[in-house]
Amino acid sequence: MQYHLNPDLKIIKSGYDGNPYRSNRFVGPYTSQNRNLYLKGLVWVFSSIWSKKNKKKDTYRLKVHQITQFPELEQNCIIWLGHASFYIQLNGVRIICDPCLTAPPFVKRICPVPVSLDKLQVDYLLLSHGHYDHFDKKSIRMLARYPIEALVPLNMGRLLHAISPKIRIQEAAWYQQYKTRNHVDIFFLPAHHWHRRHLTDTNKVLWGSFLIRTSDITIYFAGDTAYNQHFSEIQNLFKRIDYAILPIGAYDPPFIMRNNHMNPEQAIHAFTDLNARYLIPMHYGTFDLTNETYGAPVRWLNRLKDQDNLYLNNKIIQLNPGIIYPF
Repeated sequence: MQYHLNPDLKIIKSGYDGNPYRSNRFVGPYTSQNRNLYLKGLVWVFSSIWSKKNKKKDTYRLKVHQITQFPELEQNCIIWLGHASFYIQLNGVRIICDPCLTAPPFVKRICPVPVSLDKLQVDYLLLSHGHYDHFDKKSIRMLARYPIEALVPLNMGRLLHAISPKIRIQEAAWYQQYKTRNHVDIFFLPAHHWHRRHLTDTNKVLWGSFLIRTSDITIYFAGDTAYNQHFSEIQNLFKRIDYAILPIGAYDPPFIMRNNHMNPEQAIHAFTDLNARYLIPMHYGTFDLTNETYGAPVRWLNRLKDQDNLYLNNKIIQLNPGIIYPF
């Protein structure tokens, strides 16, 4: 067994040797175990026939607000761009997380993009993993027209250089801190997930989540993840988390998705484990990815909120794409 990390970056967890690596693939306790995947996929294909009927009946759609102008750099804010794509502005630093502002191959986009790609200019590109709905070549290519630095998992650099050789890149293992500026700290942390972009590259690139911190605000961006104890581990390292951006969709059928994604109830458990002040849900209502209807995740989340009004009502911030949320 080997252990990989970036020797040029700071390790923030005592005694951490790096991500386990065997036979040119990342392994470990937070690796999705997709056994019998092809058989399960066949069952999924047949089950999705029935789900299409329910989707046609579901009238839920996200209310998208077109962005005509971004806030001044002095204003700290977050803007949901749909799915897992977020624009974050802190201390004059512009960050974009997992931009997928077109549509992945063979996937239908349900809601429009709230901004024109040619209007987006950022300093840091954060990519949690290489799946097509988080790592979109067209979006990255458009962003790379301006000077940009990518903060990414181990072994992702070659994928980015194939898109644009000019992109500056820092690769990190879990529990490492990137070198950043303007008193904005960015850390790469675990997620329970996996990597694949074609048939033979399973887990050859790492995956994970991010924590973004200034002296006043701490934001956790979960990327794609199943529920596991890594949320509690992250809380032990970062006692104060103001905003937890957590996925609530792409959970049906559970016999496949429970090893990869969270449902709304699991997202609440993760939010509790993180001991965060506010939950911002994501990963729903944008693409037709799985069997649940477009509005099912947010309805489920609202039922949970109604069951515990005192605890959840003032803690969940449901953004609409394009809305500028100031910190």
